Amino acid sequence: MKMKCRCGPIFMPEEEGAAETLIRILRNAKESGADFVVALCPLCHLMLDANQPLLEKKFGEEINLPVLYVTQMAGLALGLGPEELGLSMNSVSTRPVLEKLEGAEGEEAEEEGAEVC
Repeated sequence: MKMKCRCGPIFMPEEEGAAETLIRILRNAKESGADFVVALCPLCHLMLDANQPLLEKKFGEEINLPVLYVTQMAGLALGLGPEELGLSMNSVSTRPVLEKLEGAEGEEAEEEGAEVC
């Protein structure tokens, strides 16, 4: 899903507009069935991840959608661990992402006939 954001530069002077943009992005992702969001911009990552608890409170809905920075996603694809990628520093827990990836790896190994511990 491709979204136009630009909420970082407008956050301070237009906090309400930025909040509306952020919640729209997160709602669209969640309604589309996304397991997580990948941000290409460090400011977008910060805004979408760190502001989720505030947005949930402001709009009265639970989002709980992990947001990964593109380098974190690339690191996972290359086999780096959560500690190496600083996933514990994300505001929204990335545990669901890791569990989904672990499950996918197990299914793939079973399909190839490998034993899974």
